[in-house]
Order: sequence, then structure tokens, then C-alpha cells
Amino acid sequence: ITQLVVAQPVGAAYTAGSDGQLFRWRLGTFKGEPLGAHRGPVTTLASSFDGFWLATGGEDGAVEIWDLESVHDRKGAHHAAKVRAVVFSPDGNSIASTGDDGAVWSWSVLKGEGRALYKDAQPLTAIAWGATAIYAGRADGKVIAIDAATGKTLATLETHNAEVRVLALSPDCTYLASGSRDGSVIVW
Repeated sequence: ITQLVVAQPVGAAYTAGSDGQLFRWRLGTFKGEPLGAHRGPVTTLASSFDGFWLATGGEDGAVEIWDLESVHDRKGAHHAAKVRAVVFSPDGNSIASTGDDGAVWSWSVLKGEGRALYKDAQPLTAIAWGATAIYAGRADGKVIAIDAATGKTLATLETHNAEVRVLALSPDCTYLASGSRDGSVIVW
């Protein structure tokens, strides 16, 4: 197991791993049921805030959106390289992903339609979605703020001395925290 999320209020945990398998674990029963698989290792996993959708990304560049009521997956964008991170928008209607190809993809959860929103020369290694901006962590330690509607760069935060591994926003989107491979954490 390399990825784990707990979906609330559904009452289940979801895991994925290097074998590409996605499992649902009902809380309290400790029994896992397979839901499907990627063609290769799953590298990232995210749950929607309402717990009805799951997004996965893999080493093969594929991003999939899973309807957890019907256990049906919809193909999302396909990166040209390994997917590093997926995130749901605050309203849960869209997802965004980043990867080693330097692209940020955004698309509708319900329609499955998407577009390349932003392209960077650096691999993009982490992602967070705020009220109006998407934040992407780079392999060189910087964080890029991107307008979620237009894809234009809003700011470049010169932060860490190594790859940004994780980004997190406070629930009210007031604070952004970044964590790096260099061991540092910065709160903006």
C-alpha cells in the first residue's frame, strides 16, 4: 500500500499501491474489496469532500475519476509522464493533477472533460486547490500559484532548497503550507 484516504461521510477507506489495485475498506469491518486497477503503480489518491468520488493517478500517466456509488471509473487526462498528485476543487466539481511532464490538468468530475491548464519546464510534484488558485509544487523547490480559471501564473514562491513534496491549504484557504524533501515546512 502506497496511498490511503478515508472518505467521509461514506465511512470507508481506500488504498492503492504498486500493484495498481484500488481497494475499498468499510470502516469497522476491516474487509477489503477490489474496485479496479491502473495498468501500473498508483502514485496518488484523493477523495472528494462529500466522499462520493475518488481520483487516482499512476506511473503510466493515467488519471482516473471513480464514482464510488456505482464503482465506475471515468478516464481523465493522460499526462505524458508519471502523475505525482491529484486534488479536488473546493466545490468538488473539478479535479486537477500534476506530474513529471510539468503539466497541470483540470477537468469536470461529472463530464470527464478536461484540458491542460498550465505547463511548466520543471516536473510538478505536489498540488493544492484554493478558492481561486491552484498551487503547484516544483521539483526545484518553488511553488507556482496558477489562476484556476485561466491557467495564468499569479505568483512564484521561492521557497525550498529541494523538491516540494506536499502542499496543504487551511479549510478557509487563508494559509498555504509547503513541505519539502529538504525537511523544511513553510506556512504562507
